[in-house]
Amino acid sequence: INGNLNFDSTAVAIAMAGTQLNFSNVDIPVVDNVVFFNDFAITGVNKNPLLVEGTVDIKNLTSPKIDLKLEARDMQILGSNKSRRTDLYGKGFIDVDADIKGNLSRLDVDAKLNLLGGSNVTYIIPNATSAITSYNTEGMVKFVDFSDTIKVANEEQTVEAIALNLDVMLAVSEGSTINVDLSADGKNRVQLQGSGALNYQLDAMGDSRLTGRYTINKGFVRYTPPLMTEKLFDFVDGSYVAFNGDMTNPILNISAVDKVKANVTQEGRDSRLVNFDVELSVTNSLNDMNIEFDLSTPDDITIANELSTMSHEQRANQAINMLLYNVYTGIG
Repeated sequence: INGNLNFDSTAVAIAMAGTQLNFSNVDIPVVDNVVFFNDFAITGVNKNPLLVEGTVDIKNLTSPKIDLKLEARDMQILGSNKSRRTDLYGKGFIDVDADIKGNLSRLDVDAKLNLLGGSNVTYIIPNATSAITSYNTEGMVKFVDFSDTIKVANEEQTVEAIALNLDVMLAVSEGSTINVDLSADGKNRVQLQGSGALNYQLDAMGDSRLTGRYTINKGFVRYTPPLMTEKLFDFVDGSYVAFNGDMTNPILNISAVDKVKANVTQEGRDSRLVNFDVELSVTNSLNDMNIEFDLSTPDDITIANELSTMSHEQRANQAINMLLYNVYTGIG
């Protein structure tokens, strides 16, 4: 095969993000069954391209030989506003360096991705009930007549899976913001500002590992439990989430503070408004979390002295009472 390939006004729409990637319309030469990419450009929102360089050998059409290099600098892959049709919105800027080599029997992907400062990305958690309700059960159960040998033979045919070796380094730069909306209106939300370096590996056997650490410099959890007022916990600088292999069971070292005002009445003194810090600490692995509460006050020395005489368990009970009822009961 010899000639040229050309994409005429071709774009790939990313429905969940409300954005699209546009393909260059330059000619892509094909010489003796080898497709040559020479800085072929795929552009995002800000027109900074992802450049594709290398070859795809299509002598064997069922398993073409791939040798490609991808590179992008300050590419905006996300630039959309919140809407009912998107799960991801905001602004997202990335650097990319990737090598893709192999064929459809064995493909090696080595990539470095960097979420750049200035990114402000929000993911909306889909409604679990709707997801379950809309799940399509068609084809879950199929009856086969085993006396029909042709039918049985067709059922036993399998498609050979790609043996994929994936090694991805993901960096999250300072100045980036990651949000998770826990409700459709965004009132319940987690916001993370920080930095980190993560390494995801997937081998040809399907075994995966995630290692690295994301450190939180700033952010909050805002949530309104049923029949309660809004709770706003600000993360303490230096909190982190670390991964040691199992991506579903990270190590947590998170501290957060909810600032609460409550009226305090003590014997012989008038009622007064006191500022309290309800402190939350989450440590250990996700599957074996250790959650502790504590209570302090930054500006009332009398209450501070009283709290210092309490045991940790007593202060934890005071903290929980403050969260549930907005009440400080004191030692008595």
